[in-house]
Amino acid sequence: MKEKEFAKFISTPSGTDQGSRKAHKSTGSKLGPVYTLLGEEVIPGSDIRVIVRHVLKDREEVEYPNYVEEHVHDVSKAYIILSEDPGSLEADIVLGKDRYEIKSPTAIYVPAGIEHNVQITKGHGFLIMVMPGKGTYDEHTFPVSKK
Repeated sequence: MKEKEFAKFISTPSGTDQGSRKAHKSTGSKLGPVYTLLGEEVIPGSDIRVIVRHVLKDREEVEYPNYVEEHVHDVSKAYIILSEDPGSLEADIVLGKDRYEIKSPTAIYVPAGIEHNVQITKGHGFLIMVMPGKGTYDEHTFPVSKK
């Protein structure tokens, strides 16, 4: 049977992506699986990156790990925080020097060059990250040294 013309543009990851990334600590896997749904490594030529962290309801760990150091990107980025019940997934986000407590559903736009990090603090649901740009996540990520 002939493959459909645009089938190569559909991504259905079967496993989870627990690989290490710049500015990320390995403890992030305690929150739940991470899926790279779009990116050059998933669909060659893709100029959009979509990564979804599924924060599980029944986690072994009670405490939510701080798995991301403050960092910057050379491209803009968006975070989307969603849960089945509005307000049931909570997170702290640092943008520049300011810290914000947020609840689902929320979208956060992070312009290129703005120091930021996100830490889930309560609940379960999805943390979705969207970035433009060809190449890998690490090629667009720069940890911030706090002295």
